[in-house]
Amino acid sequence: MPVDLDELFTAMRSDADAVPLGPAATARERGRQRNRNRAILAAAAAVLVLVTGVGTVMRYGQQEKTLPAGPVNRIRGLEPVGRPIVFGGEGSTWRTTVSYGDRIYGVSELRNGENRVVAVDAATGKLAWAAGPFHPFYDYGGPIMADGSLLVVDPHSAGTSLKFLKPANGAGGLSLGYDDSIRMVIGDGILVTHGTKTGLTSAYDLAKGTRLWRTSDGAGRTTTILGMQTGAYDRVEAYYGPPLTISDDGFVQIGKDGRVRVRDMGTGATRIELPAGAPGAQSPVAYDGQLIAGYRDEETGRYQIKITDLTGESGTPRLVYEPTVESGARTVLPCGTGRICVGRQEPSGVVAVDTARQAELWTASLPTQFTAVTQSRGGRVLVGDAGQTALHDQDGRALIAGPGDGRFVDDENVLWQEQAESGVVLSAVSATDGSRIRIGETPPRGGNCTWTDEYLACPVSPGEGASELRIWRFTRGR
Repeated sequence: MPVDLDELFTAMRSDADAVPLGPAATARERGRQRNRNRAILAAAAAVLVLVTGVGTVMRYGQQEKTLPAGPVNRIRGLEPVGRPIVFGGEGSTWRTTVSYGDRIYGVSELRNGENRVVAVDAATGKLAWAAGPFHPFYDYGGPIMADGSLLVVDPHSAGTSLKFLKPANGAGGLSLGYDDSIRMVIGDGILVTHGTKTGLTSAYDLAKGTRLWRTSDGAGRTTTILGMQTGAYDRVEAYYGPPLTISDDGFVQIGKDGRVRVRDMGTGATRIELPAGAPGAQSPVAYDGQLIAGYRDEETGRYQIKITDLTGESGTPRLVYEPTVESGARTVLPCGTGRICVGRQEPSGVVAVDTARQAELWTASLPTQFTAVTQSRGGRVLVGDAGQTALHDQDGRALIAGPGDGRFVDDENVLWQEQAESGVVLSAVSATDGSRIRIGETPPRGGNCTWTDEYLACPVSPGEGASELRIWRFTRGR
């Protein structure tokens, strides 16, 4: 039964200003528990169209196993956890939120422009710690949760810094200089950075805050680094935030001349080197021992998608798809076993491709300028753009399509958010058959929502000048 979430929270407010904001403890520990289906969450501000004036984040994830149709553990509703949280005094505003395990991490922007990162226990709604102050995040959005590591890009007068916080207590850890030329890979408690300006690739132990190794590009300049993923595929594209990918098994270094190296995160040792593995690669993705990328054919000028095997010595990109129509800007992502999904602009749509047979499997489109794959899970694909979303099964059949922003909660449920005059309407959509249950409505948003398979948290504005962080627990049934 749908509920008015605003009414549920009436008279349940609590002011958290009494939480100490002093120096955090200096102890450090490795936080490496991983939920691979939600291994990387961005906070440059998400929820397309529902939030304005902030950055946009897309989250991508896919699992190898195709899920059978059948009974599902459906999300049926929401119940509030604790009381709405007000932090920072009069004029403060909740902005970005991210989540990991049983913690919610949010940004409170104070009246004087300073920012605090605040951790809340999702099970109780109690504040755990607050860290800061940080300078206004502006273009960098706020905290980013990546592979169990919490990081912020702190822009200050002496130069922008990349800072890591201990999720357990907010203690400061590694701090590095940062600019827009830096690319990053995180995996197994190790951060690898590459600066296209400096030509230096460095690795750091996040638990100890120490550098593990460093190497220079030399004559062959590196253009990008990518985490090699296996199993579930997760990717963040934050238009406001540092370029960041996650690693399950080493990382890939691509040179301007097309040279490809697969390297070990911990030692920097080169596992394999291909002199011409990716000449002119566009929007590359490293997945399951392969490099997937777009290319321009030198003779015809046509756009092609090729896959380079990074487990052998051949190093020759193999053609897997060439669109029959020149289709403008595009995205390429894994979307199932032996499949890639290609987003195109003209005509707008997404094409699922069997990479072994080099064949189109199905095409999906929305009445928007550019349709992109936002997520793929268990062979099911979410596509969307400009406030429109469609859920397709493994055969390309549209299970549901329409206004709103849809994102997977788990293998069986999609959270559907649709703008309304009074706020945002929340629905739970079955990933099996597309049936939809309205589960509530929130007041207008002050920033992006975040969720795990158990909890939902949103910064809301229930009235003029008011800002609260609210947490709900998903209720389920069959």
